[in-house]
This record gives sequence, C-alpha cells and structure tokens, in this order.
Amino acid sequence: MKKKLFIFLFCTFTAASSGNFSSLMSGTEKLIGRDVKTESDFQIEDNSQYQKLARDIFKELIEINTTSGYGSTKAAEAMAARLKSAGFPDRDILVTGPDEQHKNLVFCFRGEGKLKPVLFICHLDVVEALRQDWSVDPFAFLEKDGYFYGRGTTDIKNDDAALITDVIRLKKEGYIPNRDIIIALTADEEMGNANGVNWLVTNQRDLIDAEFCINPDTAAARRLSASSAYYNAMMRTTCVATMMNAGHAENALPNTAQTIINCRMLPDDNPDNVTSVLKSVLADSLISVTRTYASFTAPLSPLRNDFTDPVNQISASMWPGVNVSPIMSTGATDGRYLRRMGIPVYGVSGMFGDMDDIRAHGKDERIGVKEFYNGVEFMYRFIKALSSEK
Repeated sequence: MKKKLFIFLFCTFTAASSGNFSSLMSGTEKLIGRDVKTESDFQIEDNSQYQKLARDIFKELIEINTTSGYGSTKAAEAMAARLKSAGFPDRDILVTGPDEQHKNLVFCFRGEGKLKPVLFICHLDVVEALRQDWSVDPFAFLEKDGYFYGRGTTDIKNDDAALITDVIRLKKEGYIPNRDIIIALTADEEMGNANGVNWLVTNQRDLIDAEFCINPDTAAARRLSASSAYYNAMMRTTCVATMMNAGHAENALPNTAQTIINCRMLPDDNPDNVTSVLKSVLADSLISVTRTYASFTAPLSPLRNDFTDPVNQISASMWPGVNVSPIMSTGATDGRYLRRMGIPVYGVSGMFGDMDDIRAHGKDERIGVKEFYNGVEFMYRFIKALSSEK
C-alpha cells in the first residue's frame, strides 16, 4: 500500500479593508523628519507640562505587559486612575469587559450635546516580544538617541497616551466640547478571543454609539511611492507564510508539515476566492488548505468634510507642504466591528515614522521623541476641531 504524505496548510485571513479603508495618510515623512523645524516644534515648547504628562503616561503604559497572556485590565485601570485624578467624574469612567483579564476602558468627556458623539478607539494590547530577541528590555521604557523604545511605542500605546494626555489637558484648560467625546481603550485587537471593540458594540453599544469613529491605528506617515512594497501591497490581496512546523526528529524526514499563511484581503475579495487561488498555486492534491479564521465584509466609510477638513488644516499648520491623501491600510483593525454595525471609522494619527525602518510587531520597536510629542499635539488640535463650533 502506497503511503501518502499529508501537508496541512492553515490559512488565517485578515481583511485589509476591515480597519482603515478610508484612513488618511500624511505623506512624505522625510519632509518633517529630524532635520526640519516646523510650527508645531515651537508650539509644543510652550506645553512642557503636557509633554511631561504624555511621557509619564507613555512610560506607564509601555511598562505594563499587555500581551495576550497578560491581558489589558491593568492598563485600563491605570488609565482610569489617570482620568479620575484629573477630576473627571467616576460615572463617566468605566472599566468593563468579558472577563477579569480582558477589560476595556470606556470614558466619556461630556459635552453640550449639540452633535452626536465622536468615538476614538485605540487598543491596549500589544504583540508578544521576547527579551532574547531584543537588544533592550521590550517592557522597560527607554529614551535613547532621540527615540523612545519599548513594545507598543508605535503600535499603539503612543496614541493611547496621546488621547489620555489630551483630554486631561482639555479638562485643565476648562474646555467644554459641543459634543460628547468618547474614548475606548480596548483589549485583544492583535490576537485573542476577547476583542474589546467587538464585545462593546455587541454587548454595550450604548456606551460607544457615535456619529463616526476615529481610529489612530493607521500607518499615518508611510510613503506613497510606485517603488514601495508597502504601496504595492495596498493594491492587491497578499498572502505570507508566517509560522511553519514540521518533523519529529533532527535525523528523520518529516511525515507532515504545517504552515500558517496570513492573508490580507482587498475589500472586494473573499476567503473562498483566496482559498481557491492558494490551492491552484500549490497544485498538489496531497496538500490540504484549511481556513482557521475567515474575516467578514463591512461597509466602506465615506469621506466626509467635517473629518477631512480638520485633518488638512491641522496638517498644513503643523507640517507645511506635506500632502494629505486617503489610503487603505495593509492590516486590519478592530474598526471593522464598528463599520459592520453602521458606525463609519476613519484612521488618522499624527505620529510620523521612518518608512524604511518599520519596527511595529518586530524587534526594538521605537518612535522618535519629537515625532511622539508632535503626534500628541496633533491629536489635541484634532479633538478640539471635531468638537468645536466651526
């Protein structure tokens, strides 16, 4: 009897359209790089107390391990404590979730109610980081050579820190928004079974119901270029083998092999089509392709002037000459759960980085110190613009 060799190919599908299809990108990051002094550099020098606050909050978040095994509750509680200490009432601050390990922070900055609320979401969890892979401790906040190092410095505790810093600043300045500003800092966006946005919109939608949502989880400063692999990946569904396992001994041929293939799908693609293409490419009946996770489709978020105008205006004032263009992110975010439920989601962040040195999810993740403070200032102005009389 002839023995067959079975190779199991597991596929994880992640719809690229699920997060930031209508996100905005501030382009040409080299223009506002480390050698260019912009209007915002002068502006933030007058806000040293808020720079210190932002740094302290950033440090606190980085040094709380929020990988899937540890959960997000400790970080959510820490940010809730920051808000209470700033004078926000307890009734507007809620730490809630499906279990003790995976809780989310939901905060409402009460406004005049002239418009429906605007929701800001940002995840607290981070991708696993092994100490032996890094040259520094990934969970010890480090400032070195003009950069902040640590897991989550670019994905996305930088924007968590910015949001908390900015609402505290607005509170201290006596600002009253014309609409409620809701902030949800959530669990399990990267991986796990307790995705905070999905849990909230399914179980407590009234807490986060809004006219539209801002999700800073977007590659905000990445370059659009015909020669860019990143831009190339925006134009088509991509599939990459990310994990492989085979064999039972060093001195024996493997009987089976397993591979995880992560696929990022275009909005109009679907898992059945991707599976079919993979099978045709492999062209081997002994290789089975099994979907381990299939994403879902959600309506696209139409661009709207009350969102795009402030982005353009603030970008022009902070980074003169930098173009602002709509892009599609190559990775999914938890914004897809909101879009599926009818809440448009837009990805925007003022945190710039080097397109040629992307370290999110990787070794020695870092963000420029100046870029971090500029991003905090950008989000402060953006929150005010979305909640002030025009």
